[in-house]
Amino acid sequence: MSNRVYLYCTNFTRMPLKSEGSDFFASVGVEYEANARIPIYWLFLFGQKNIVITNPDDINSDPDARPYAYLISDLPTALVRLKDRQRLVESLRDSVRMDLFLDWTSRLRAENFTHVIVKTEELSWFGEEELTRNLNMSLALLDRPATASELYNSDEFQELTGFLGTEKFCEMDSEEIVGRGGNWPLPLGVPKYYIELPKKKWWHFWRWL
Repeated sequence: MSNRVYLYCTNFTRMPLKSEGSDFFASVGVEYEANARIPIYWLFLFGQKNIVITNPDDINSDPDARPYAYLISDLPTALVRLKDRQRLVESLRDSVRMDLFLDWTSRLRAENFTHVIVKTEELSWFGEEELTRNLNMSLALLDRPATASELYNSDEFQELTGFLGTEKFCEMDSEEIVGRGGNWPLPLGVPKYYIELPKKKWWHFWRWL
């Protein structure tokens, strides 16, 4: 397994079967992916009732196949949760990563789909029960809602998201916090409108004077 995790906005109301893959990928928004974690800003979209346990299509023929937990929510409700949980990002007092959160929110609001889904089938980093437990514990804290300190100091939340404590948040790069979709986001610290000039040939130096 590659330990890749994916997020899609879609009109599907459940995880598609493999036979439905063509229909699914023909009508989804930006594909976001992350490595060996469910990024913090993804998790903020969901509640405990959004955890679904499913069997992969090949569970009867593949000895390595196992049931797994995935996340799905209608997109309007997910966006309400994201707005409500903005306070958790604000509590970290990091303006650069706050801007990333607002950018993430804007991108999801622009998606013209009914649902948002996180596919975890390849996340073999966790055992089935461990992943489900970490999701339940983390999302129960978010639903309550817990204080920022309770959430960020939770072992289950840290294992699930790769969050290493509030003092380390400022060292996390964009892809660790929100995954990657195409060329978005830029690594943190790179100006938003950065454009790389073509490298100058020494014999063309006069063109740049």
